[in-house]
Amino acid sequence: AGSGERKKVVVIGGGVSSKHTVEELVKDKTIEVVMIQACSFVEWPLAMTSVLSNPTLHTKALAPDPAKFQVKGAAYIYGVVAGVDAKAKEIKLADAEAPVKYDALVVATGFRMPLFYPKPGATLAARRQEVAEAGAAIGKAACVGIGGGGVIGLELAGDIRVAYPTKRIVVFCRDTLLSNYPADFLDKVRVELQKRKIEVVEGCKKEPMHEVSLEQRTVSHEGTDYCCDVFIPAFLQGPNTSFLGDSEPSSGKGLLDEAGKVVVNDRLQCPSAPEIFAVGVSTAGGFVGIAKLQDQWTAVARNVKAILSGKPLKPMKESMKNMQRPPYLLVGRGKGGWAMWDISQLPPPLQCCCCCGMGGFPFCPPPCCWPCCGPCACGMCGCPSSGEGPARCMGGLDFFSSSLHFKGVGQDAALAEQAAPAQESMG
Repeated sequence: AGSGERKKVVVIGGGVSSKHTVEELVKDKTIEVVMIQACSFVEWPLAMTSVLSNPTLHTKALAPDPAKFQVKGAAYIYGVVAGVDAKAKEIKLADAEAPVKYDALVVATGFRMPLFYPKPGATLAARRQEVAEAGAAIGKAACVGIGGGGVIGLELAGDIRVAYPTKRIVVFCRDTLLSNYPADFLDKVRVELQKRKIEVVEGCKKEPMHEVSLEQRTVSHEGTDYCCDVFIPAFLQGPNTSFLGDSEPSSGKGLLDEAGKVVVNDRLQCPSAPEIFAVGVSTAGGFVGIAKLQDQWTAVARNVKAILSGKPLKPMKESMKNMQRPPYLLVGRGKGGWAMWDISQLPPPLQCCCCCGMGGFPFCPPPCCWPCCGPCACGMCGCPSSGEGPARCMGGLDFFSSSLHFKGVGQDAALAEQAAPAQESMG
């Protein structure tokens, strides 16, 4: 930027991290904030296992109107980033000749996950069709194969079981089921999976797991062939950072490590390109969840403002160091589902408030909360914090939680519900 001009900060993303980073940045009126987003709509990812099991719910997870979800005070560019020239401080878009210049850049692009996330640059119509076709294929399948034995794979398996009580479901793990969970927790999960007739096949290192197949596919393991009518990978497949791979920073060192994560220091700044910062897709490491990411987007926004004004940068302070995995595990939402709160992952004060993992006495949550979360949302009183009660609770919260981050999510579904009584009365 020239003398007297506002410094420009560009944020590449479109999800929760980028949106909240932009919100923090626009508070400073001395800088110009631009968001580059691949799709001109927002989709709430936490609800997608439920949506794939029942695609009629898709509209509840969509924010189709940019006027609703955009952050006021920021400019938006909808396009796919093809590359970044760190020396020239320019961003190349796939469908535009002129580059986008920046004084500081924030990369908050999330992870690759076919089917669970829209393809970069997808139109809303194309995304609706993709989800509808996948949902129809799951509905017709006699056997559904799921790649990935982590929390997302089990959540999808459980949601499909709730929607289709008799369908065969097989979860394929490259290593072991829930490899980063303690044995006592894992034992409880295995029991619940067996009750729901969800098969688990572990040690499938030789089988490719990354591609979605809506046609019949055979997965072979230790002499057994599993004929799946649909196969869905349900695990994170690395950061969406390939556009940084060919960048040549001033120091000559690469911006990415071998896993595709942006190399950063304790200020979440790339040492080889000091004007570049990252949220959620960096070597800062650890479990990536909204509760943990808040520290990152707050620190990055603060340090971006600092570097543009010539002030010293400060290290990120992590507020939830004990959280190394999600605080709950979900195997299907609603009636017939099962969930378990992992109280050990909550801050100690909150663990005490949650009765150290027991259901609570005499009510937890109290009856006044039941209209929103239902009874026994933390488990039965005086019992471990697991069961159908927590699963019922999460069935509503995963859609509701979108409203805490984006405006306009589910607006089409709400309009349809409002129009239905009027159409009936007219009839």
